[in-house]
Amino acid sequence: MLVSLGAEDLFDLSFEELLEVKITSRRFEESYVEVPRSISVVTEADLREGSFQDLPEAVGQLPNVSVRESFGRWRSKLVSRGIGNIAGENVVVLLVDGLPMSSFGESVSLHDVERIEVLRGSDVALYGRGAFAGAINIITKRPGEGAGGRVSVGLDDEGGYDASLVHDFEFGAEFDLMFTARSYEKEAEYENTLGTGDSEVGGEASDEFALSGSWQANGPLTLNFRSLYQDVDDGPLPAYLQSSAFNNCFLDSRPQYYCGVLATPSEIGLNLDREYLEPGFQREVGMHHLALKWDSGGPEVEFKAGLQDQDYEVGFDGDFYELEAAYTSRTGSLDELSLELVANWELGLSDRLLLGVAEYSRESVFRQDQTLIVFGSPVFSEGELSGSEVTNTAVFASYDFQLGDAGFVTADLRYARDEIEYIRGEESGSESWYAWTPSLSYRRDWGSNGLLYGALSQAKKPGGFNAELRTLNYLDEAAREEAMVFFTFDEEKVTTLEFGARNEAWNETLWWDLSVYASEWDDLQFSQSLSYQDGEGRTRRAGTIANGGRAELYGFELEGRLALTDQLEASLGVGYSYSKLDDTYTTAQEDLTGDGSVSGNRVPNAPEFDGTFALTYRTELDAGLELFVRPAFIYEGERFVAEHNLAVLEDLERFDLTVGLSGEDWTLSVWGKNLNQDNALESANRFGDAATFFVRRAFGLDLPDKRRIGASFSWRY
Repeated sequence: MLVSLGAEDLFDLSFEELLEVKITSRRFEESYVEVPRSISVVTEADLREGSFQDLPEAVGQLPNVSVRESFGRWRSKLVSRGIGNIAGENVVVLLVDGLPMSSFGESVSLHDVERIEVLRGSDVALYGRGAFAGAINIITKRPGEGAGGRVSVGLDDEGGYDASLVHDFEFGAEFDLMFTARSYEKEAEYENTLGTGDSEVGGEASDEFALSGSWQANGPLTLNFRSLYQDVDDGPLPAYLQSSAFNNCFLDSRPQYYCGVLATPSEIGLNLDREYLEPGFQREVGMHHLALKWDSGGPEVEFKAGLQDQDYEVGFDGDFYELEAAYTSRTGSLDELSLELVANWELGLSDRLLLGVAEYSRESVFRQDQTLIVFGSPVFSEGELSGSEVTNTAVFASYDFQLGDAGFVTADLRYARDEIEYIRGEESGSESWYAWTPSLSYRRDWGSNGLLYGALSQAKKPGGFNAELRTLNYLDEAAREEAMVFFTFDEEKVTTLEFGARNEAWNETLWWDLSVYASEWDDLQFSQSLSYQDGEGRTRRAGTIANGGRAELYGFELEGRLALTDQLEASLGVGYSYSKLDDTYTTAQEDLTGDGSVSGNRVPNAPEFDGTFALTYRTELDAGLELFVRPAFIYEGERFVAEHNLAVLEDLERFDLTVGLSGEDWTLSVWGKNLNQDNALESANRFGDAATFFVRRAFGLDLPDKRRIGASFSWRY
């Protein structure tokens, strides 16, 4: 494992101090060297000196972690170690200060982030229902650095800007406040040359502010809080359809298909000027956190509470190309509450016991309206109110004890009840799932600064409902009962065995971290078509999610840094993730080939290789100035869009460069993103072509960011 430190931190800290960087991935503070897991940390210096502007960019550089936007900042696709969200809920949990906060990562700001801890592999035992394949924990800055702050302003060559403020207020020795604000705008990158209405597509804009406080009494009690408000106002979604006219294989089948590499189109066309459409994505977010810690010399007890509320609206050309066929508007809301109480005992010199209880609830509802063009006239169809309410209640424990002179064993266990209530129009219902999720690890000191470890863990991803089946019109009760067998789908399960080693070498000039793993992924959730007889005896189809097979995965992560000279450092991160579906069947494959088996194919949307190589050069100049140069090459291998393994997203190869000059209290940097103008698509989804009444396959293409060059200035006061 590598904790990638910014050059300023790297050259200011000794090697011993570097090894003492503290993280909280196991719910207590410890050196990252001691963690028996594959984990990476992106520091505040990394964010600044890499000129990262969003979470996908900052985290996507790490090995075996992929974060891609889908339909702009509306959605995202997260993959960890080859496991992605094929259907159902996300497999990587996003946490803010240790509490789950879903549907926020696409627009999260980094200007007031202290660090980002990224855990690969399942850790449901400690992090709960969402950490099926990994966890991304965003740790925000806390007040307490004394009165003062930082102002930053950035501009790019397309007219975009990024301005932020972080200011600390000091009220005596016990109480501190911090106010942060950010205003961000990225100009649209694609001309809508084939469509109507807005001439540009893909612009982004958001404003936010946050207030956080820290109170430390003379006694054992510490209080921290943070409240944030964010307003997102993005332009038309940067997506376009590759229509069924491009299909080149299985042309005799009903859906047809495209086999080969999907390419970014040279021109796009969306109809965006209709009076019944407000194109773009808007979201208002309120997020509030409270943490109380009691440490009187006995057990350390911490209570955390997190509340998030969202309201959003998205409108888009429903056929996603210049065809005049459909327009879609979707409005929704999300309310989320996380409560957690944890007690942590240090038992003697080396043993530790952690006990906790947690409750997480989420209510998400939406309505999707459509306007269809029938014989040249618009026909409005109001959607039903749909959604779900999740309540997850859990108890968990972790026991860490010494075994022998230099060995330590950690046993984690979580028991959870997951109750999910669905809403579909006037229909509603609920179901509960119960799960034990254990984890066992052994670590052993290797020299003075190294570690050897092994870990075995199991995780479960929540099941759910196909609520639409309750609302369909069936021929008779027998047809209804036959369909209702598929009303619920079961949990997925993954079991992972991992071994790792990390150490220094060559007189403390090299630090390296290697993790190897093997996973068995069972009861995969796939989108499946269900045939049924409607009230008039006709055969119809309904889209469902059903458990359809299993997968085998194995791979490794290798990270390292090497001090080539006193001024030059090289860093490398490489990930390999092999995945193979086994005993897996999907109706989409059967419709296409006549045989539903996809066994032997790779898991969709999961790259097999990825890597990052960067050089960091820093030198002192006259007049107390420092020069900083950081070139970086980022690679992510090709991926398949779906389980057929026929349509391919080409590999990403991107070159970034940052050059900075800093004085005592200011920094000026010039940066370039995607300087080689790589044109690989951001992501893609199977879609239906409206020109064929959504029968033939087409592909919704998420357009990539183009080359951008800019400059940023930061002043500390």
